[in-house]
Amino acid sequence: MVLLFASNSFTSDTYFFDNLDSYRIDNGSNNPPSVSITSPADGTNYDQLATITITADASDTDGSVQQVEFFANGSAIGTDNSSPYSISWTIPAYGSYALTAVATDDGNASTTSSVVNITATDPGSGPVYCSAEGNNSSNEWIANVSIGGFSNSSGKAGYSDFTHLTASLASGSHSLSLSPDYKGPSRDEYWRIWIDLNADGDFADAGELVFDAGAAQAGTLNSSLNLPAGAVTTRMRVAMRRNNAPEACGTFDRGEVEDYTISIDGGSARLGRSLPISLYPNPASDWLHISGGNETSPLSFTLVDQLGKVVEQRTVTDQLRIRLHHLPAGVYVARIRSADALIVRKVMVVRP
Repeated sequence: MVLLFASNSFTSDTYFFDNLDSYRIDNGSNNPPSVSITSPADGTNYDQLATITITADASDTDGSVQQVEFFANGSAIGTDNSSPYSISWTIPAYGSYALTAVATDDGNASTTSSVVNITATDPGSGPVYCSAEGNNSSNEWIANVSIGGFSNSSGKAGYSDFTHLTASLASGSHSLSLSPDYKGPSRDEYWRIWIDLNADGDFADAGELVFDAGAAQAGTLNSSLNLPAGAVTTRMRVAMRRNNAPEACGTFDRGEVEDYTISIDGGSARLGRSLPISLYPNPASDWLHISGGNETSPLSFTLVDQLGKVVEQRTVTDQLRIRLHHLPAGVYVARIRSADALIVRKVMVVRP
């Protein structure tokens, strides 16, 4: 019970008010509510057009939350008027989505949550590659890559994705010209080029380091590049680093990485047939379960981190359970391969 009273200075009467359900003292201001999305986690990837639950925490210090409305890429996808605030949403298409939640209180003030980014990746869309980047490209960067009749000029960036550009070349030897640019005086740069010749999502197989400058030098490097026979369309990675040899994966100081698509002898992408694989849960924390479906031959399972390091490698015959307790939280890439097919899926490892 809330008890209020007031006195009348003229009659000396006192007035009492009780059994009031609620009251609000309006001092002319209204603190906005707070809101955050608690699930899914930022960076979660789904390998199907799944129906997911989006959950948010919302509160108000001087009133009550009236509703929480959820958005994907700026479009409203649902509203919940009571705590715990959540909706079910079916991902409409493969791609990237920026999720936000907007909480509105009883004073009509509203707050928008921080963005949670999720992706839905088509399992048949091709390999997922490790990241690579120069963390300081302000002093030197890749200005031009020319191989045979293919050429691309670009500006400064730690990493540039030029996979929408295809270098269509025949197998054999081609002229190669790699040009840096500088802020200030020229510096010695080390160059390497990798091609994922078997299109398995990495640059770690024998022969995939197709060019190694061997030493650092200043200015444009003119050489030749030999492309092996075997029709394929796949990923090519060009990396430049000051003084030291760059690696295919990871972050390094002073330089840049550029990715391209290369088609050798008019080949098509080697994606192979799809595999009836189940991989769950995703995100995962303690264990990752893999089902080999109806495959009659064993499958090869490899889990790599964002630096391209293999952290788990097993054979899948029917069912397999992978322990994840020792892995730090982050995004990993699972590659499951048969004799004639490959699927690549992102796996999110989360920690409480």
